[in-house]
Amino acid sequence: MSLSDIIPDSKSTNVSNSSIVSPVDTSGNVKVNIATPLPAGTNTIGNVNISNPLDANGNVKVDLVTSLPAGSNTIGNVNISSPLDSNGNVQVNLVTPLPPGSNTIGNVNISNPLDSNGNVKVDLVTPLPAGSNTIGNVNISNTPSVNINSPLDSSGNVKVDLVTPLPAGSNTIGNVNISNTPTVIQQQSITEFTSLPYSVPANGRIVFQLEGSGSVATVSFNNGSTTYQLNSGSSLANGAIYEFSVAVASGDTFTISGATFIRGFFISEVIV
Repeated sequence: MSLSDIIPDSKSTNVSNSSIVSPVDTSGNVKVNIATPLPAGTNTIGNVNISNPLDANGNVKVDLVTSLPAGSNTIGNVNISSPLDSNGNVQVNLVTPLPPGSNTIGNVNISNPLDSNGNVKVDLVTPLPAGSNTIGNVNISNTPSVNINSPLDSSGNVKVDLVTPLPAGSNTIGNVNISNTPTVIQQQSITEFTSLPYSVPANGRIVFQLEGSGSVATVSFNNGSTTYQLNSGSSLANGAIYEFSVAVASGDTFTISGATFIRGFFISEVIV
C-alpha cells in the first residue's frame, strides 16, 4: 500500500510553500493581535515595546489622564523648569496668602532690605501704638546732635516751642536768658497823710481810704488836669468804707471828690 492510498490527492498540502504570514517579528518575539480587550485581572505580558518611554535624562515619561488622588503621592524626580533663581534659592509663587500662624521661611530675598549704613529699612503703614516702643539701635545722622531745623540759637541754647502752657507746679529751668533785664522796685518808705490836696514828694504809690456818700468818687491830679473815676465809675455806698491804690509821680498834686477822704499812705519806690 502506498502513501497516496492513505492521503488522497484532493487533501494533500504543500508545507514548504505555505502562504501563512510570519508569526514572529525581527527580534524573534511572537506577534499577537488582540481582537477584544484583555479581561480585567492580572494580565502579564512578557515584553511590551513602548515607543521612546524615556526622556533625554533617562527618566520614564508619565502622562496623567486624571489628577493623582489625594494622599501621599511621591514622585522620585520632578523636573521643574528653572526652579532656582540666580542665587540658588528655590522660587516660590504663592497663589493664596500663607495662613496665619507660625510660618517660617528659611531665606527670604527682599530687594534692597538695607540702607546705605547697613540698617534694615522699615516702612510703618500706621503709627507705632502708644506705649513703651523700644528700638534696639537707632542710627541718627550726625550723632549725637539731632538736626531739627536749627535746634540751637546763636548762643548755643536749645530752642523750645511750647504748644501748650507748662502745667502748674514747680517747673524749673536751669538757665533762663531774658533779653532786657527786668526792673526791680525796692520799697523805700511809707508816709501817712490825712489832709488833701497832697503834694507827692517822689515816684511811688498812694493807698487811701474813703467813706462813700452815695455818689461817684473821682481822683484828680494837678488841679484836675488828669482825673479817674473810682470803683469802675459806680457810686460808693453811703457810709461804706473803701480802699483804693493809684500810682503817682514826683510833683503830682493828689485830691479826691465825691467821697469823704479818711487817710492815705504814700509809698515811695526806688528802681534799681
